[in-house]
Amino acid sequence: MRAILLTLFLSICLISMQAQSLGLVVTPDTVKCANDTILIEVSATLGTAPYTYLWSPSTGLGCDTCASTATFALDSATYMVVVTDSNLILDTAFVTVVVDSGGYASGDSIIDILAYFPYPDKADYLSFSVDSNVFQGGSWTVIMDFETKDDTVIFTGNSFTYYDLFDACPIPVKTELNCFANIYACFSPDNSCHIYCTDTFIGIAYVAGSIAEKNTIQVDLYPNPVHDNLAISGDVFGATEVLIYNAFGQLVLQHQAMDLVDEQVDVSALVPGIYILHIQTKNGLAVHRVVKN
Repeated sequence: MRAILLTLFLSICLISMQAQSLGLVVTPDTVKCANDTILIEVSATLGTAPYTYLWSPSTGLGCDTCASTATFALDSATYMVVVTDSNLILDTAFVTVVVDSGGYASGDSIIDILAYFPYPDKADYLSFSVDSNVFQGGSWTVIMDFETKDDTVIFTGNSFTYYDLFDACPIPVKTELNCFANIYACFSPDNSCHIYCTDTFIGIAYVAGSIAEKNTIQVDLYPNPVHDNLAISGDVFGATEVLIYNAFGQLVLQHQAMDLVDEQVDVSALVPGIYILHIQTKNGLAVHRVVKN
């Protein structure tokens, strides 16, 4: 008899806890990167407070009986929450979290590298970029790998251009006027769990300072940036050769002059960009960066 009464009592309780709508609003289904912190929440717009909550599976949740709870994205999962109001009305809702494992991938096919080598094996200007039509935004990490095998982060940010890589050489390397390093870059697109890193290294080998320290004759260039004609002036007499190199170290313009008192060099045929100009005379050498617009 006691067993029958207990069964009847439980049946009455279950009937009274009818599954009705409490107007639950939950966190939308989402995609997260591995190890990201995820906050999942539920709120009731109907029914009578106070409410009780029960999330499952509970493994990894910060609080399985709270309206909002946090967890780390380790594996994709669907979470169910059961909400009960003060009148024992039940409602359930579900949240699916998809975990994108992401990770590192080769960036050689998507990262464009632009480097200038005004001297053999000595990069002075370097930039990394990606197709803005494919990637709407992201962040860069640029790393120098020195002879000491120590990786040094020289840049983090949204765009990368470096005009004098010698400045990136750390002490004591720089104080010794030597800098032997490989440079590579990693790009992390916005709204993505993937990080693309270059497999191709840009090598630099400085045994002296920057370009300015290699100039043994003084000349003035104007205008710079230049569109059509570049004026070169200085107290330089005698046969002079002006050489202009592009981003790939290729000679794109060669100009002969008797002196550089007031010389004009026509650069109108060059495509817009940054060039390295060498001025060679019997008295020495000058190297300058020229921007063509």
